[in-house]
Amino acid sequence: MLALTQTHSLTLGYKWSPPKCAVLNAPSTSSSRFVKMSLYDQDLPTVEEFTYLGVPFDGKGISVSAMIKYRSSSTLAAIAQLHSMGLNRQGFALLLSSRLFAAFIRPKLEYGLAIARRTRKDGEELNRTQDSKSAVNDL
Repeated sequence: MLALTQTHSLTLGYKWSPPKCAVLNAPSTSSSRFVKMSLYDQDLPTVEEFTYLGVPFDGKGISVSAMIKYRSSSTLAAIAQLHSMGLNRQGFALLLSSRLFAAFIRPKLEYGLAIARRTRKDGEELNRTQDSKSAVNDL
């Protein structure tokens, strides 16, 4: 499959970036089924977890819990940064604050979630982050 991918890319004039690639769910190196995989003569690392375009993957697919954990902390950091720049309820009207939240903060929290299979627990965690005291009061 990698050979076909490589041939296809070279035929159409584009190249994959092997440093941005990894192999998930590979048999252990001691297994008789283990095969070293490479692309453009560069070995691909075998990993347990991998992040691509900001979306974490593990052996089962998208790691929703890791994504929510990262998105939550990143979102709260963005809120703190905006707050330190003076963007808060005391400086702006409530309507403008809510629009700033919708334009700059919510996309950070929601990135990648449209393609993830979430559970009720995941949804509750997202709501806790969005409804956190700092999210509501600081912006």
